[in-house]
Amino acid sequence: MQTTGYLSDIANRPFSPISFTDICDYTPVVGTGKNLVDLFLKTVVLPYLEQEAIHNSPYYTHLSQKSFSRCIIILLPPFGGLLVAIFDFVNRGYDDYDYILGAVQRNGYNLRFASDRLKDNENIVLAACQQDIGALLYASTRLIDDNAFMLAACQQNGSALQFASTRLRNDRNFVLAASQQDIVPLQHANDRPRDDQAFMLAACQQNITALLSASNRLRDDQAFMLAASQQNGRAAQFASARLRDDQAFMLAACQQNDGAALFASARLKDDNAFMLAAFQQDIRALRFTSQRLKDDYNFMLAAFQQDFEALIYASARLIDDNVFMLAACQQNTFAILSASDRLKDDNAFMLAAYQQDIMALQFASARLKDDNAFMLAAIQQDIRALRPASARLQGDYAFVLAACQQNGLALEFAIRPFQDNDNIVRAAIAQNGLALEFASHRLYDRFQEGG
Repeated sequence: MQTTGYLSDIANRPFSPISFTDICDYTPVVGTGKNLVDLFLKTVVLPYLEQEAIHNSPYYTHLSQKSFSRCIIILLPPFGGLLVAIFDFVNRGYDDYDYILGAVQRNGYNLRFASDRLKDNENIVLAACQQDIGALLYASTRLIDDNAFMLAACQQNGSALQFASTRLRNDRNFVLAASQQDIVPLQHANDRPRDDQAFMLAACQQNITALLSASNRLRDDQAFMLAASQQNGRAAQFASARLRDDQAFMLAACQQNDGAALFASARLKDDNAFMLAAFQQDIRALRFTSQRLKDDYNFMLAAFQQDFEALIYASARLIDDNVFMLAACQQNTFAILSASDRLKDDNAFMLAAYQQDIMALQFASARLKDDNAFMLAAIQQDIRALRPASARLQGDYAFVLAACQQNGLALEFAIRPFQDNDNIVRAAIAQNGLALEFASHRLYDRFQEGG
């Protein structure tokens, strides 16, 4: 409101000098002849001139800004010129460059009070746009149809394109240039470029989010969307709901981008065959599968057969399920890496896993590796179980003695001080004579001599 008052304060306005063309308009007879010529040129000549030619000629620029109503009023004898002169005097401040520039810098919408000449001034209008892009509503017809000017406006604010002429909003090259720095202009382009495959693919090369502005027809076109996906795998997220529910399309998209499965429909994410096929292309596809499949015994085992890392995405229930995890361990011992902490601390489960593969024992909990009874039971199955035992057990005389009494060959995995211990070595040899091979040199020589 303060700015509007500023504009309406006629008494304080600076006055612009009166131009020669204005003097001609105010002069009887001269004004009549001049404006007959002006009307002829505006009607017959200007429509056929290029915008650049008009812009480069001060006279043609003035003529394009001059309204038909002004020309006709001046023709009215004998007071037409006088009426225009009075109007110009009252509104003279609105044609002052510095005055209007200050006004639009305070409020862009003050451009509506400017004269037609200043509404056609690039600096004035850009200053107004910088303050408020909506000021373009009051820009001249020539400016909103001028490529260079509208590109400059779009650089300030991508929304400027909505105020551009219909010609520019239909111009593919212009819209593409305007969208290089910001995809917002695409949202204001006319339907024709946004439904053009070549144009939209070019826009996608600049920024994949340009697909947000593509027509519904293109976003539902399989060939177009696959071409966009080849440029950027994220294109699948902008496909129509129908395509994102289409198995063939989504698998093709997954081939081009690891994360494309994220954008599949809820139905596909819950489809065994689709998710296994997607998983074959990229293991990370499983992270987007439904919770039902992540909790499905058969599906997760099938996925695990393809890649043991699949268990990373199994449900908490499955990785805590004895039967499932033992079945997984049968396929690959490293499955035990994904087992729950409870299972890794479960005597029966770990012994069963160890029966399938001795490597399983290295993934047992610290408590089990330090448990005498558990480790002796493991050593009974395989002497190598002594190796992953806790440091405390490996240094425990009674434990190592018991292990060697179970199987003398366990001496191989005993620490050196015990391989040089008379009682332990004697017990090991008593259980299995071959154990002498793992005794220290001192005891080996002594027992060889019959000691």
